Amino acid sequence: MDSNTKKISLKFLLSNSLTGSLIGTQGKAIKELITITDAKINVSSASDFYPGTSERVILLSGTKEAVSLAQTLLWE
Repeated sequence: MDSNTKKISLKFLLSNSLTGSLIGTQGKAIKELITITDAKINVSSASDFYPGTSERVILLSGTKEAVSLAQTLLWE
């Protein structure tokens, strides 16, 4: 398996309000991000915060290129 097909994951916390922007109205923004990047994006449920915080858990997974592109677009 070469480095282009190796799967990686990136987990981080995001505030509830920013998570809403990531998901978008009726999930439109996150679906578009998944389509563009080919990364898998999991978001913890609206009531499931990281322990001791009010932040939600985001998990990006896929090829290194897909995860890197998703991360870049997400921060923009």
